[in-house]
Amino acid sequence: MPNHVHLLLTLGESESLARIVASWKRFSAVKIHRQTQDSGPLWQKDYFDRMIRDWDHFVNVARYIRRNPMKAHLREGEFLLEEADWIKRFLA
Repeated sequence: MPNHVHLLLTLGESESLARIVASWKRFSAVKIHRQTQDSGPLWQKDYFDRMIRDWDHFVNVARYIRRNPMKAHLREGEFLLEEADWIKRFLA
């Protein structure tokens, strides 16, 4: 998506979502700023998270993420979608 990111991930017991998001934002901001030769804030300070409650909720969220670029009328090449092979097979 051109102005936001969707991630669906599993945390280990000792992992912190806040730490992972902060690390990912820092890493990606450095890469993007190098490429654009820009500086300054890139990401919003906060993020929106949601706990996946059960298998049906997981499937609905995965489908939502997959359909999001089409809802935004983006064409192939204007977004990046990475999915685990088992999710690709399951949602096919």
